[in-house]
Amino acid sequence: MPTFLVNVSKIQQNLDAIFARAQERKIDFVSVVKSFHDSSELMHLFDRRRPSYLGMSKLPLAEKFRDQVQSPIMMTSIPRPADAARTVRIAEVSLNSNLETIAALDRAAADAGTHHGIVLMIDVGDLREGILPADAAAFVRALAGRGFAHVSIRGIGTNYACANGVEPSAANLETIYSLAGELAAILGARPYVSLGGSSILDWLDHHHLRDWPTQIRIGQSILLGTLPVVDTAAPGLCTDTLVFRSTILEQALKPSAPAEPGGADALGAVNRPCDRGFRRRAILDFGVSDTDPKALVPSDPGIEIITANSDYTIVDVTDSNQPYDVGDTIDFIPKYRAMLQGFISPYLEKKYQ
Repeated sequence: MPTFLVNVSKIQQNLDAIFARAQERKIDFVSVVKSFHDSSELMHLFDRRRPSYLGMSKLPLAEKFRDQVQSPIMMTSIPRPADAARTVRIAEVSLNSNLETIAALDRAAADAGTHHGIVLMIDVGDLREGILPADAAAFVRALAGRGFAHVSIRGIGTNYACANGVEPSAANLETIYSLAGELAAILGARPYVSLGGSSILDWLDHHHLRDWPTQIRIGQSILLGTLPVVDTAAPGLCTDTLVFRSTILEQALKPSAPAEPGGADALGAVNRPCDRGFRRRAILDFGVSDTDPKALVPSDPGIEIITANSDYTIVDVTDSNQPYDVGDTIDFIPKYRAMLQGFISPYLEKKYQ
């Protein structure tokens, strides 16, 4: 069975390092926990740090852990109107960009006898969720005109490098901070600015975030120690946090190209491999039902991933200096998508070290 080796102490080092940097700059910190799915070990690790919020994107997981954690929960994916009652029961705050969804949350909060916080999402260029900056003032006035008594805007937020790889810049940060100042006059209070995505970490160290109540929502850099888009190590963080370990099921010399042209493979991809003669190939005990093989980096630089299907991944070990055989293991370093799919897969064993 393929295995995730999870180095809890290294993940804790990353968590503590980012938390300390945020505290030093008087910035609220949201630990985004969606990447490790239902790992109770990591959930409790994140919770013990007592972030401003645990950022969760799936209601079933939030419901599972609500009574197991002490930190308040922020729903980091926009709720469906039909899920308003579940959302206000589980989370103190949710991200929103639709007036009728907010109306549903207000009704649900009234029925539950509670109050729910809103982070109004603004799209500053990544073209994911959020209203355009030019429409924000009119949106807030319309919201105020509805007279909602059980929801209120706590902050305005945006996401970076989630849909189109747009990273923080002086221009788009100035847009959202200036908008926060404009909305403060309408709201009668200063909303915090909630910045989502690990790419914001660079601005903690090398740039300047305006002196305003600010919140950062971070996930990837805690778990992998890397920055999105550029996919490089984040300064001061550990990148040896996760190892994907597989086992060789078959190993043999085989042609590097099929004898006859083929069509699509089991996953619908059309492969046109170059003929490199006979190569030593190994079949590994995982496929796309376990993780995303395309988002794995072999620890052995002499190994090349050739293709994968639902249960197998085929690698070329010809150029490796290791004498691999059936039963031997091969390790990989997961990128974000491999980590995400791996934690979700019920077929992947997780070992915490």
